[in-house]
Amino acid sequence: MRKLGAILCLFCVLLTACLSDAPQANLDSAETALADFFQYLSSGEYEKAAALYGGSYDGLQSLNPSLSPDDHAALWQYGCALNGYQCLPLLRVVSRQRLSEDEFLFTVEFKGQDGRAFVLGPCCGASAEDMPPVSQFDYHVTFRDGDYFVQDEPVFVP
Repeated sequence: MRKLGAILCLFCVLLTACLSDAPQANLDSAETALADFFQYLSSGEYEKAAALYGGSYDGLQSLNPSLSPDDHAALWQYGCALNGYQCLPLLRVVSRQRLSEDEFLFTVEFKGQDGRAFVLGPCCGASAEDMPPVSQFDYHVTFRDGDYFVQDEPVFVP
């Protein structure tokens, strides 16, 4: 009987250790999905990027009404090449947090063409005082059906 109690106790300790590592593993996997999504966009692998995107395509569709709403790869291609989406790879993850069981929030910086952090400056005639430059951007990643999906579009420059 004591042997059974010891085995149950050991099992509980091992189970607790495994469970305490689970949130970190999920956060790491969500970060990998986010990094892969932007790497695929920046390298023109639009099919692969589309497979990691779970957000709305309404913005891309409204900019490209001649494309099929179901052709996600083509929508990303036009978005990145023609529409002003900044399809850049990640430079670094500034912060990351778990918002819920299946949602994560990352603040990231992107690698600009010059190798430094991309900075979104004032737009459309606004001054830097009216619209201060931004170099850090928030992205949500969700977990569903066993996979991680980026929920937010790339930075848009009109």
